Amino acid sequence: MKRGALTRTGRTAAWALVVALLAAWPAPETVAQRGSPAMREKRDAYYRRYIGRPAPPFSLPDRSGRTVRLADFRGRVVILNFWFSTCPPCRKETPDLIRLYEAHREEGLTVIGINLDPILIPRFQGAQMERFLKTFEITYPILIGDDAVFEAYGEVPVQPTTFVIDRDGKVDRIFWGAFPASAFDMAVRPLLAASPVQPPAPAAERPSGP
Repeated sequence: MKRGALTRTGRTAAWALVVALLAAWPAPETVAQRGSPAMREKRDAYYRRYIGRPAPPFSLPDRSGRTVRLADFRGRVVILNFWFSTCPPCRKETPDLIRLYEAHREEGLTVIGINLDPILIPRFQGAQMERFLKTFEITYPILIGDDAVFEAYGEVPVQPTTFVIDRDGKVDRIFWGAFPASAFDMAVRPLLAASPVQPPAPAAERPSGP
């Protein structure tokens, strides 16, 4: 049996149960901060794997099918937010991410949402994501996740998980679970004040011409 098929089947079944029970669970940040020693060890190992290292590159489609690369945003501070549509903590923090983006985008902040519905809840075939996006007027890019980015980012053990990436493309901080706007704001301010070591890439957020 091929590994990919087994992984996808097992993952889908497991997340069907998680989605059904998620509303009754504590928020992910509570689990991370007050969970078992095993949970804290898993979180800390995840941090050690990524923090201080270059963020794994990716190329993903946005909702219109245009390919977007992480490298397109080199020279900007990036908040990379992994989420899925039936995740209550994801819904809770989305308005804060929108406000943060609007407040700091002119200073060099980009927020990128990577939707994991195709991996975690594929049976909905994107319908839940469309409902989610109709609820929130999200002004930052939303990309459609795939197995490659999911695996590159350690199979994103908790949703939401948010990577804060500095102007030089290195992971500065990881938020394991949902956090308030003030935590994100405190994380990005010193990074926005810093200049990149290398010159920035052309801005990827400008509308492309015909």
